[in-house]
Amino acid sequence: MYLYQINYPQYEKQICFLEMKALFDDEIKDPLFFHWRDVDEGRSVFIKWKINILYQDDQFERLCQKLRQAQLYYEDFKVQYIKNATNHIDYKETLLICKTLAECMDGSCDMHKPKIIFAITKIHQQWIFGIYHQNNEAWRKHDDKPFTYSYSLSVRDARTCLNILMGQQLHKTLVDPCCGIGTVVLEALSMNINVKGYDINREVVRQAQKNLAYYQYENVIACRDMHTLEDNFDCAFMDIPYGVYTPITRQQQVDLIMSCRRLCSRALIITFEPMDDVIMKANFKILQRVQVSKQRFTRYIYVLD
Repeated sequence: MYLYQINYPQYEKQICFLEMKALFDDEIKDPLFFHWRDVDEGRSVFIKWKINILYQDDQFERLCQKLRQAQLYYEDFKVQYIKNATNHIDYKETLLICKTLAECMDGSCDMHKPKIIFAITKIHQQWIFGIYHQNNEAWRKHDDKPFTYSYSLSVRDARTCLNILMGQQLHKTLVDPCCGIGTVVLEALSMNINVKGYDINREVVRQAQKNLAYYQYENVIACRDMHTLEDNFDCAFMDIPYGVYTPITRQQQVDLIMSCRRLCSRALIITFEPMDDVIMKANFKILQRVQVSKQRFTRYIYVLD
């Protein structure tokens, strides 16, 4: 069993819980939750940490006894108290709690560069002890790619939407037929997804390829018109072009959605206005639709089958 902590700004609450449903195949309703599924904490921008639970008890002394009986041995370990909203424990008391638990284990402590971190926390009346995993936010490195545009999908949004689309099916093939500078492709490659990216703008494709090379990824992006693609993919991710860098009409946006249906059996499409009617005319079934608004900027996210 695992204990997870998620955190989100209010305007991203809907998309956060939609991502949790995709990752856990379950309706997650609270920021702090228990689950049997082991999800890599680094996959989501919303997961702050997880605890791989080893022992739990409603009595602290009994928890200590369990640790003594287990005769755990670790070199260079650390015990850390993890705060949560269900309980408030004084800082000095948390230090004593951690010291007591460390003394129940064999080996050596290293408070500065531990090889393994054990977590102790109290959820309501239950003490939880286990191995602590903090999200290292490795995805942030893609914020520093050489080429980007102010209107491009952000790295965190791209990663979140990829998780919603792919869930636990990372083995499935993916296409981004309007990939722009490759933000989605970069995130997919970092998750070991078999992905291809295409764009009609030759200069943008050149920049996207340089972004991949910067992180030493294989080039999987080419200059192609998606209407000419003949391959079939399991999934498609399409952030509909909105005419900022490449002029596009409403009818051309409609045509892109129609072509997307031909390429895949499942899709995630992002638009800047509601396009339910067009999506349904393309014979897509809308599984979920959420909108994310930040200041005056709104994106509509469709999960389709």
